[in-house]
Amino acid sequence: MDPKIYLRSRILPKRHALPSALRERWSVRIVEVLLRHFGPTPKGPLGVFWPTAVEPNLSPLLQRWLHNGVRLVLPVQNEERRWQWRQLLHLPKAATPHNLPAQSLGAEQKPKTAIVPGLAFDSAGRRLGHGGGTYDRLLAERIDHALGCIFPFQLVAHVPTDRWDVRVNGIVTPTRLVWTQPLRHA
Repeated sequence: MDPKIYLRSRILPKRHALPSALRERWSVRIVEVLLRHFGPTPKGPLGVFWPTAVEPNLSPLLQRWLHNGVRLVLPVQNEERRWQWRQLLHLPKAATPHNLPAQSLGAEQKPKTAIVPGLAFDSAGRRLGHGGGTYDRLLAERIDHALGCIFPFQLVAHVPTDRWDVRVNGIVTPTRLVWTQPLRHA
């Protein structure tokens, strides 16, 4: 079996089975770690992700940063189905990561720093996503720093990579920020 497919088959069920109370507790702690690192008003534009129901919930932090005037940008698909970073103007009340209302989004802007999700990361900064290459393409576009956000069981001994995979240079868990290396291709 392909090593990436195998690792996804081990992590996805754990992420979906995570009790919601534990997911929320860990999410609050991840937000605290990010606040310790970035502070209440990080310099933007800052790349962030709109969390799915099983990813770390950064929504309270995004709301706080928006309220403080921080320019946040999200990955979204344009009309040509090309992924790009677009400014988040406000948090929508009801949306999914793939269904953000157009009125919530502003112009395209490229961040220098990005906070990204993933299924698994290792201590060398290798990242395993869902297999579409979206974040690899986005991170390859002159991003200076990328931090992965994960729950503890998503930090694994080794993430298999391909030549196009882009590593992150930091991993945020509920207890700490782990620096891995300068951002570069795997």
